[in-house]
Order: sequence, then structure tokens, then C-alpha cells
Amino acid sequence: MKKLLQLFPVFALVLGVSLAFANAPRSADAFAQTKRANQNGTWVDITGQVLGTDYRCPSSSIVCTQMFDTNGNPIAGTEVLGTYTVIP
Repeated sequence: MKKLLQLFPVFALVLGVSLAFANAPRSADAFAQTKRANQNGTWVDITGQVLGTDYRCPSSSIVCTQMFDTNGNPIAGTEVLGTYTVIP
């Protein structure tokens, strides 16, 4: 019984570390599969394109681009406001 009580702090530490990793927040990129642009209300896949090189989003109150998960759902916090414009 004494041995078990002596090992209790070790078990608590291992459990604490495990829970810390299990509850660690993941970045949006961990879930993101596609980047899409809002072209006149239609979402177009622009994965691989770079803002400032391939397209720009001049100031506007509408969503220009957003990341979407594997189920096609928008990922909160990944919105870029503006009007999607292709750079020729």
C-alpha cells in the first residue's frame, strides 16, 4: 500500500500531461482542406493561390476568402474580408 501511495504523484503527473495534450487547441490549418473565394456569391476553390500574388481582396464588408473543412463547412476565424479580384 505504501508503494502505491508513493507512486500516486507520478500517476497524477502522467494523467495531467495526457489531458493537456488531449485538450490542446488545434490550428485551423489542421482541419482545413480547401481555400475558397467568394465570386459574386459563388464559392470557387482557390487552394494553392497566394493573396497578393494570384489574387487580392480590396476593402469590402463581404467575405473574400475562407477556409473550409473536409465536410465543406466554413472554418470560423479564417474569413478574409474584401472583394475577390484575380491579378492578371
